[in-house]
Order: sequence, then C-alpha cells, then structure tokens
Amino acid sequence: MNEGGELKLKDLKELVKLMKEYPVIIAATLAGMAAGAFLGATAFYQGWLS
Repeated sequence: MNEGGELKLKDLKELVKLMKEYPVIIAATLAGMAAGAFLGATAFYQGWLS
C-alpha cells in the first residue's frame, strides 16, 4: 500500500504475482489466520481471557 493507505491496481497485480509464486505460503498464512481467529473466539466466549 502507498502512503495514503488506499490499494492501487499495481498493488493488486503484485499480490497476484506473489500468490502464483508462493501458493503454499499464502495457504498456510490463511489457515493460520483462521485457526487463530477460531482459538481467539473460543477463548473469548469461554471466559479464558479474564
């Protein structure tokens, strides 16, 4: 992203290029994010954080 914070077409093209080069890393990152969100929500609703 640039200084203004908005996403440009060039940034999207760069992202697509990275996804084609490193699909396993992208998939692992997304899986880790999903697992973290699940564990965080579980901890929150079970009251483990207080």
